[in-house]
Amino acid sequence: PFNGKGSEELLAVADKALYRAKEKGRDRVVVEQRRWMRVKPSSKMHVGLVPEGKSEKFQAVDVLNVSQRGMLLLFSASVSTGPGLCYVHFSQEDEPACVPCQIVHQRKTGEHLFLVGIHMKEMTPEIEEQLLCYIRY
Repeated sequence: PFNGKGSEELLAVADKALYRAKEKGRDRVVVEQRRWMRVKPSSKMHVGLVPEGKSEKFQAVDVLNVSQRGMLLLFSASVSTGPGLCYVHFSQEDEPACVPCQIVHQRKTGEHLFLVGIHMKEMTPEIEEQLLCYIRY
């Protein structure tokens, strides 16, 4: 299923939908409201991030999932929310694609790891096509 990698994650998504339905009243059905399907990309994809006003480039430890307009990344350091530039390496041989992005949220997970959600604001058709290759497969 697209809503979870395993039974625990799938049950957690269903549980949240159940509580949202209960909040809306009796006899309600609620489904997860993601705009785009999210998939785990191949290990060849690497992502770097430069928050606006910073000169340091943060390298993602892992790309957890990719959608048509965003990514969920894992970093070993805190990254401030707000505008930034996202450098996407689709393979080791290619130059990175530079995409303006919005760092939407960050959450500490574990002792030294941070989950960071980004929204890609402006993509060229070429970059969007490369990204869609990861989503289709």
